[in-house]
Amino acid sequence: MNLNIQTIADYFLVTAREEGDYISQLKLQKLVYYAQAWFLALYGEQLFEDDCEAWVHGPAYQVLYDRFRIYGWKPILEPESDEVTRATVDLPVKVKEHLDEIISVFGSESAHNLELMTHREMPWLKARNGIPETDASRAVIQKTDMQVFYKAFYEQTHKRTLGDD
Repeated sequence: MNLNIQTIADYFLVTAREEGDYISQLKLQKLVYYAQAWFLALYGEQLFEDDCEAWVHGPAYQVLYDRFRIYGWKPILEPESDEVTRATVDLPVKVKEHLDEIISVFGSESAHNLELMTHREMPWLKARNGIPETDASRAVIQKTDMQVFYKAFYEQTHKRTLGDD
């Protein structure tokens, strides 16, 4: 699939709002990262084309940072219109179900915990290639690394090989 990363972000933001919550850019970046990573692992294809970079605070997408930079560390208050709902965000059902699962698994984690999780995982570590955690980096996290790592994690935790269904 080659969906728009902004639409994926909007779905997470609208879902949080509908559940009476707002999320920060740090948390949004990690949710979008995990959505892409797990879609690659489970379905063998990318959700969107944008590359993820291995920043100090974990995986990040420059295009999302540019859009939401005005919020800094504060909660994102977009989309502002109540007319935008989960039902009106234009995504295939399969993708909405996938994003709902990402929310179910990772949504209760704090932004800081999500950052710490990604700092222990191979795709971010490999992209940084020894760059100290506190040093800036624009290194791209390879989609193939995301796919291989999370697919192996899934297979290890479920004791089966994807594609055997």
